[in-house]
Amino acid sequence: MKHIKEFENLNNTKPEIGDYVLCKENDFSMSNFLDCNIGKILEFVKKDNGIDSMYIIEYSNVPRNLRYRFFPPNNNYNYLRFSHIDNIEYWSKNKEDLEPILQAKKYNL
Repeated sequence: MKHIKEFENLNNTKPEIGDYVLCKENDFSMSNFLDCNIGKILEFVKKDNGIDSMYIIEYSNVPRNLRYRFFPPNNNYNYLRFSHIDNIEYWSKNKEDLEPILQAKKYNL
């Protein structure tokens, strides 16, 4: 059962700062980018009501036509984006854990 073993480290807890994530969004242009790119959680912004709490996620290699949908680059020249927990599909401490999911999405498996 190798396939089950590969995914057992995913989504065991709530996403934390430093975790790598795969996100989703309803907007087609953003969905195409997010489906193919792994982000990294940099910060958690907690609101008083808890409902509007957001994660700040860092992405690299953002295409020019989508950069207006992100915050300006930080010191590493990567772009930042707010994301609600409902938009985070998978997360893991290790980036390598998410790469098989990217491959599966790429080939519609």
